Amino acid sequence: MRGDTSISDFEALRAYMESRGIAIAGLRDIVDAASKILEGKEKLSKNERRVARLLWHLGLVVKTPSGKVRPTPQLEAVSQGNTALLAKRLARWTPMRILLRYMIASGGSATLEDVVRDLGGVMKRVTEKYLPVLKLAYPKLKCPVSKPFNKHVVDTVLFKLGADLGFLKYDRGRGVAYLTELAEEYVEQHAVEVIRTAPRSPIILAAV
Repeated sequence: MRGDTSISDFEALRAYMESRGIAIAGLRDIVDAASKILEGKEKLSKNERRVARLLWHLGLVVKTPSGKVRPTPQLEAVSQGNTALLAKRLARWTPMRILLRYMIASGGSATLEDVVRDLGGVMKRVTEKYLPVLKLAYPKLKCPVSKPFNKHVVDTVLFKLGADLGFLKYDRGRGVAYLTELAEEYVEQHAVEVIRTAPRSPIILAAV
């Protein structure tokens, strides 16, 4: 075990909840989805819906009672490729916040295997512990999971988006990521936690 894996049950469950439905998200995906939402497109593709979930967790879109997404004033800047705004919001997203903290404690770098083994292992233990509660909220969940620190999400979302926004330098061929100075500037400890809820979104953390 290399870096900081001192994740509370609350933080681990929140990371899982905030990563559900998110599978691939690079900067280009985010800009494209933001543009479609601003245009008022009612029917988003499967991948655009996944990106919209991330945008909601970042506070860049809102959900209506019918479950449709609507833009916030900040979304236009994102659609124009404003990486500074996006980076600031992403650094507060629970999965990324945990990853950056882990990498700082690891000396500024981590391999894909490191993250999957260490942080993914924590996620499996916590989701196993609270599996009965999680099943009430998500009936399709059958067994403990390592998401968002499974190999796929770390590779195609956390490392990829982190590299796109300048948090990381990612050598995908070797499967290793390195922190940049920008990442250390964004890592902060927040005294107040903000939990976003939406229509038809189960509040699983209330049961913990």
